[in-house]
Amino acid sequence: MTIGKKLLLGALSLGLAGYVACTDANTNNTPVKSKYDVTPDEVKPIKWNHKSIAFVIDTSGSMNDKLNSKRKIDAAKETLLTMLKIYNEHNNKNNDIEAGLFCFNGSKVETLNPITKFNYSRLEKLGANVS
Repeated sequence: MTIGKKLLLGALSLGLAGYVACTDANTNNTPVKSKYDVTPDEVKPIKWNHKSIAFVIDTSGSMNDKLNSKRKIDAAKETLLTMLKIYNEHNNKNNDIEAGLFCFNGSKVETLNPITKFNYSRLEKLGANVS
């Protein structure tokens, strides 16, 4: 059977040995085989020694709109500062976090702090001044 217009994309899995699973819409989701079928190797868990986190704040115009009497940007900044405190507590014990802070204004990304060794005071200051 060839892959045709009446196929329903069932799943798309990307990885080292990615594959696409398709079903035929006319045969009650019967799997469709093709010459491109790939059987992935066993997935093994990876133990990470470090965590890299990218904090991205939406600074587009819509963030000046209010939600429950608070500007969305102010709610986002409060959430960021709370998350930074939580990660700071973890990092003080484990010293295993890298973090960066980025703003997205709807058309471009601005790097306030690239992903580097976690620096709570710097990230907190930058986060508090996002507008």
